[in-house]
Amino acid sequence: MSTLVRTIKELEIVQGARIFVAPRKTKDVVTLEGSVIGGASLVSEYKRMVPAFAANLLDAGTKTKTKDALRESLAARGATLSFCAKGERMHFYGSCLPEDLNLLVKTLVECLGESVFPKEEIETVREIVLGELAEEKSDTKAEAAAALTRAVYDAKHPNYIQTTALRERSVRAIDRKDLVSFAKHLGSGGLVLAVVGDVTIDDATKALQNLKRLPKGTSNVATAPMNAKVQTTSETFVRIAGKANIDTYLGASVPLTVQDSHYVPFMFLSDMLGSRGFSGHLMQTIRERDGLTYGIYTMHTGFDDNRDGLFRIWATFSPDTFARAVTLTRKEIALFFKTKLTEEAVEARKERLIGGYLMSLSTTGGLASALHRIGREGRSLAYLDQYPEILREMTLSQIREAAALIPLTKLSLTASGTFADKA
Repeated sequence: MSTLVRTIKELEIVQGARIFVAPRKTKDVVTLEGSVIGGASLVSEYKRMVPAFAANLLDAGTKTKTKDALRESLAARGATLSFCAKGERMHFYGSCLPEDLNLLVKTLVECLGESVFPKEEIETVREIVLGELAEEKSDTKAEAAAALTRAVYDAKHPNYIQTTALRERSVRAIDRKDLVSFAKHLGSGGLVLAVVGDVTIDDATKALQNLKRLPKGTSNVATAPMNAKVQTTSETFVRIAGKANIDTYLGASVPLTVQDSHYVPFMFLSDMLGSRGFSGHLMQTIRERDGLTYGIYTMHTGFDDNRDGLFRIWATFSPDTFARAVTLTRKEIALFFKTKLTEEAVEARKERLIGGYLMSLSTTGGLASALHRIGREGRSLAYLDQYPEILREMTLSQIREAAALIPLTKLSLTASGTFADKA
C-alpha cells in the first residue's frame, strides 16, 4: 500500500454511500467532488432535459433560503459549489477554506434535499437553456459530436443525443412538477463523495455528519441495455454557413464497459493512436507530416455508469482540404492498427501514461476526481495503487484483443461547417 493510499480514509456515515477523505499538504485549499443518482433514465424519453434543467436550479432557492442568500453565503467565504447532470448522475463540485467545509457540506445537503424550484427562476433558466441550445446550432463541434451519437447509437441508448429541436421542445415542456418529481431521486442512497486537501480526518468527519440529513433518494438504476444499433459506415454533414473550419468525427460504438478486462487496454491503444500533445500517431502524421490540421485526437467517451461507450477521432480541417484530409486520416488509422502496435511502442507508452496518472494524483482536483471515479465504478481504494501496475503489466496481446472490438471498417463520419464542395 502506497503512502498516498494509507493517508486516505473511507468513511461510513450514511448507508450505501462511498465517502473518501484525503488530507493533503495544500495549504488553505479543500476540494470536493461527488455525485448522486439522478439521470435521464429516471425521466420520460420526452423529458430528457429535466436533469440538466434541474442542475441549474438546485441552488436557486430552498425551503429556508433564497437564491441570493445561498450564493452570497458561499461567495463571502470564497467558497464555490456547482452542479452538472451527466449520464445517470447529478455531479457536484466545490471548494473552500478548511474552516468553511462545514458550511459547504451543509449548503450541498440543502441544495440536494430542499430545493423548491421557484417558478420565476424556472422561467429564467428556461430562457438561458433555450439560448444555449440556439447557440449550439452554430457550434460546429457540438453539432458534429451530437450527430455522431445518432449515427452509432439506437435512439433509446443513454448516450444518444437528441436533435436540438427535440431538446428545445423538451425544455419548453418542463414544468415545476417535473423538477420536484425528479429531485426526489437525489439523496444519499447512491452518493459518492471525495474531500481532498488541507483538512484532517476528524474535522472532515464532523463536517460530513451533515450528510445524514439527506433524504435516501434513489440508490441505483437499472443497467442500461447495450447498444442495439448495428454498426455501419455512414456519413452525416451538418452545414453551417460562414465557418472557417470543419469539425470532423470518425467513430463507432464499442461493446465494452469499464468493468470489462479489455477496457484499460482499449484506453491504452486510444492514447497511442491519438493522445493530446504531439506523441499520438495521428498528430505526428496528419498534423506534423501533412499539415492538414491544428489538432486531431482520439477520445473514448460515454463509459460512465457502466455503459458501453464510443471510440471516436476528432479533427478540425479546412473546407479546401476536408475530403483529402478525411481520406488520409482513414488510411493512417488503418495503418496504425496494422503496423504500429508493437512491443516497443507499447513499452514506450507505458511510462508516459503512468507518469501522467501519478502527476494527476498530486493535485487536489485530480485526486478528488480519481476517488470519485473509484466510488462510481465500485472499485476498492486499493485501485489507486493497482492502476499503474495494470499499465506496467499490459501486454501486446491484450492491446490487440481490445483493438479487435473496434469496428474499424465501419467508422461513421460526421462533420459540421461550411463545405467547399458538395459533400
